[in-house]
Amino acid sequence: MGYERDTSPFIDQLASRSVVFNRAYTPRSTTVPAFTSLLSGCHPNTHGVIENGHNLPENVHFLSEDFRQAGFATWAVPSARVIGAQFGMGRGFDYYANTPAIPHPAPRIIERVQRILTGSPWFGEPNYIETDKPLFLLIHFYDPHTEYTPDEDIRAMFSDPAYDGIIDGTAKQLLEYNDYRLDLTESDLREVRDLYDAEIRTFDRNLESLFDLLTETGFFENSAIVFTADHGENLGEHHFITHGQPYEKGLHIPLFFHFPGDRMGGTEIDATAELTDVIPTLMDLMKVPLPPGIDGRSLLPLINADCDGEYREREYLYAIGHPTQSGRTHSVFD
Repeated sequence: MGYERDTSPFIDQLASRSVVFNRAYTPRSTTVPAFTSLLSGCHPNTHGVIENGHNLPENVHFLSEDFRQAGFATWAVPSARVIGAQFGMGRGFDYYANTPAIPHPAPRIIERVQRILTGSPWFGEPNYIETDKPLFLLIHFYDPHTEYTPDEDIRAMFSDPAYDGIIDGTAKQLLEYNDYRLDLTESDLREVRDLYDAEIRTFDRNLESLFDLLTETGFFENSAIVFTADHGENLGEHHFITHGQPYEKGLHIPLFFHFPGDRMGGTEIDATAELTDVIPTLMDLMKVPLPPGIDGRSLLPLINADCDGEYREREYLYAIGHPTQSGRTHSVFD
């Protein structure tokens, strides 16, 4: 999407064969509210989940339930307890993997996906070889995310070898900066960005191995695949690092759809899209009826002009956040 550093060669290559939404946004740059919006198709003021640690209200309907009713096997492999089933996030899923106290890195998640797709599941895991249903599969990765711990060989590609400052990539340290309890120099902030860039490149390498698996098992050429995120990351802008504030850096997310045969690959769309639109688009594609009362809308008319239906351009972007998550008041218009 125009970044000058080579942080994501595999993702870039995959995106070039996909339909890319350049202006996609999350309604809350915090994981649980964002995931609730993704899976419900509703804004936080509709579903009521505005913070991590909040339980999913009983009346919130997940669109995975509609896929299950339509005859899909609905499976999810999350990597972190923040979206664990104990908060209700497994609603509508036939299988929702256990989530660890310490988030699993990408290779561990890919190992689990490999087991369930290739017929070698561990106890309690599903076996795709034994199901005759189409599959609705959610794979969640925690990286890149604090703690910033990229692979060392990749860190060396991005970080200044002469840097001898205090940055260690821990959330504790970065939050101290947000709270104005720690001063960072421009050199320190550059190291923060270098670590995050290296995190992306590390994840990019791991993601390539997942797609090798999807290709070997035939899923890549027989699936509609969506790549997106629950939030972005501030890297020093507005005296803020990480996410949670309603700044554009944290709200702007990647979003692209890959279709079999690279259909419509290379298409870029500038219309504003939201995380709430992702699953309604898949439902429209798969002819699964949309339930009433959701805030998301299908993007399929923008992707494929030959499909039925019209797309009404959004007049505004919906997003929420605290005016401050540190000791000071921040202005989102700085």
